[in-house]
Amino acid sequence: MKKDIKQLWVEALRSNNYQQSYETLRYRTMEGDTIGHCALGVLCSLYEKQTNDQLGENNWASGILPDAVVEWADLPSADPYLTMEYRWEDDFGNEEKHQEHMTISAWNDEQSKPFSELAEAIEQQL
Repeated sequence: MKKDIKQLWVEALRSNNYQQSYETLRYRTMEGDTIGHCALGVLCSLYEKQTNDQLGENNWASGILPDAVVEWADLPSADPYLTMEYRWEDDFGNEEKHQEHMTISAWNDEQSKPFSELAEAIEQQL
């Protein structure tokens, strides 16, 4: 991944300027107001701001990055993998630490990892 774009993305995820949402790159109200982005959607928003190129609603409705964003950021895929730690409690109340290798969208949508943790993993691994 291009270092300058990674820095922009990580800063944006940590900035509290983006409300985290799930299952789509950008969540909008019926009136068309944007009220949330997933972690990948934040990168799409940065792409639009930096390139002045609008992605179009079909691209935003997806759960993965459009090709134009993948190429711009020089990412390995439309939904890169990250290895992150999570805690799990067994039936006896014992807490265990596990590491899992999943896509950014899975960490965002299925595991509800906050932007701050995703930013740290992106910074270290991409």
